[in-house]
Amino acid sequence: MTPLERKLSLAWIGLIVLTLITFAAAESLSTRRLSIVVIFAIAALKGQIVAIRFMEVGHALPHWNALYRVWIFGIAIMLAMGHLL
Repeated sequence: MTPLERKLSLAWIGLIVLTLITFAAAESLSTRRLSIVVIFAIAALKGQIVAIRFMEVGHALPHWNALYRVWIFGIAIMLAMGHLL
């Protein structure tokens, strides 16, 4: 297995683990608000993993990389706020 394949495999396993954590949080957290915040935070983290590992955003120019990170977390925050209001 090449180093690239190893990184992609670890990213894939990480995404699966985060998906399972999201499911557990949705089912077990006592308050709706807390579960929404946790779910959208994990979704933003998963988006970052996909962008960096599978879409190779990490190789983009620094300002594009920063813009994408701000965008994905901004969208997650707006979606969470929409669900909380």
